[in-house]
Amino acid sequence: MPTHKRRPHVPSDVVSPAILETPDALVFQIRFTGEVFSLYDDYIERLNYYRERVWSCSRTGKSNLTFEEALVLERHAIAAVEQFPEYFHEKALRLIHHSTSGAHDAGSRRRAGAGPRWRRRAYGEG
Repeated sequence: MPTHKRRPHVPSDVVSPAILETPDALVFQIRFTGEVFSLYDDYIERLNYYRERVWSCSRTGKSNLTFEEALVLERHAIAAVEQFPEYFHEKALRLIHHSTSGAHDAGSRRRAGAGPRWRRRAYGEG
């Protein structure tokens, strides 16, 4: 869930169930959260709040995003983790755990500098 001021944001239930039961009631729904509003002013106020660049992705730590951008980025991060081979889980977690930078930076540095050094060790050259 995207975070605002380091706290996860949980969309609220704004409209009463009685309004939803009326078939011809006019309601306004925010597409990416599913929140439903009976008053247009409340809807616009909440939508503008979600459009502010104050949100962060809780998975990657990237900040200055809109709520929708943070939500999409989290979904992509979750999908990328699910595709990661199980064989590398322990090694990747150790690398990330002992890193002082983010997971992306640690992985990039490791790929850039580790390949030839590992090959030398494997063949007894280093």
